[in-house]
Amino acid sequence: MSLVSKNVQIDTIDMDTSVMELAKNKAKEFGVDTQINFLNTNFLDITPSLAKNYDVVFFDGYALGLTVYLELERLLKPKGIMVAANLTLGGDYKKVILKLKDKQFFSSYFHFDDTGVGVKV
Repeated sequence: MSLVSKNVQIDTIDMDTSVMELAKNKAKEFGVDTQINFLNTNFLDITPSLAKNYDVVFFDGYALGLTVYLELERLLKPKGIMVAANLTLGGDYKKVILKLKDKQFFSSYFHFDDTGVGVKV
């Protein structure tokens, strides 16, 4: 996304230091490292301090619970886009989808074997 425009700013969060270093190196290689804020911490530890102003949120971490989905939704601007992978919530994709449909979190779901991806537009 940062290659599309110099106006794009990205916050990336990962608690794995080696993954974060790889991301920093790749960003520098592509000349977009000044557009990316690298946050080497746990998602739920840092998000309370982030402003509610994201056009897009993307989550591809551990199996999510409703707390994480609610926090992702809180971070979005109105009419923002949310993409979340690992919809397994302890390995039961169908239970997750039922919970999320009740909350109307996503407009589309994609199921792959024992995981899934949800998109909210």
